[in-house]
Amino acid sequence: MRADFAARGMPTLRPVHALLLVPLLGGGRHASRLAEDLGVTRQAVAQVVTTLERDGYVRRVTDPGDARAKLICLTPRGRSALRAMHASARATEEDWRRKLGAERLAEFRATLLALLSGEDHPSAHVLKGRFQVAVDPSPPAASSRAAATRTGGPACASDRLSWSSG
Repeated sequence: MRADFAARGMPTLRPVHALLLVPLLGGGRHASRLAEDLGVTRQAVAQVVTTLERDGYVRRVTDPGDARAKLICLTPRGRSALRAMHASARATEEDWRRKLGAERLAEFRATLLALLSGEDHPSAHVLKGRFQVAVDPSPPAASSRAAATRTGGPACASDRLSWSSG
């Protein structure tokens, strides 16, 4: 995947960045909310956001509802990155389907999801999100609480990317 991203002019992009970029499709998010939703520290989110901002995938803007707060928003380059991630994930899945067959791929997916479903796994929340994006990149359903923290409008408009498989 990394070679594919580099070929598309995104050499610093990593599949794990999808964990932070996908939630921004609904509009701007506060770093604290992203951290809570991802089950990581605010410092971890801030580090990744700084990298993604430096590379032009996101931008921080003043929250129109609270001038003291910043929203993290996708840029056009960030939307392109998500499209590249989606295309790469679909190509990987198709390669696996050719190698394994549809039935074995379905069994593989079910096995991985079963392994990752245990809340006792230290990285279950993050790993489930990574697998979801890598193998079946449909946007996660937003909880009403998470949806309430997203902001549309002039600061960070929500995005309407298609996540269908074809």
